[in-house]
Amino acid sequence: MRTKNGARYGKILQSYDTPAIIPIINDLQLAQLKKANFPRKGTWATDCVMLPMPIREGTRPYFPHAFPIFSGEGMALGMKMFKFEEIESAVPQAFMNLVETVQALPQFYRWEASKYVRC
Repeated sequence: MRTKNGARYGKILQSYDTPAIIPIINDLQLAQLKKANFPRKGTWATDCVMLPMPIREGTRPYFPHAFPIFSGEGMALGMKMFKFEEIESAVPQAFMNLVETVQALPQFYRWEASKYVRC
């Protein structure tokens, strides 16, 4: 393959090392939640949103993301804030921690306004 100026970049693509796969779900905690057999009740609604307020950490500020969870009645069950890079691991962990705290599972789980998931 060649770019516009004729330089080859195939070697660059071949030398790229794929990052190590990091498990995003704590398997032990997930197994314990499955064994607990918590009652299923209500609907939980959630989303992952970027907050419009920068947080200065170190020399460079960043915009945090939030993972709020609400009951079907509109009561806040929990919220976790994290950096964008932490989304893949923080969201499942926050959900499992909430299930342990509340000791219940939702009958329906709503991720966005138009998407429902039956648990």
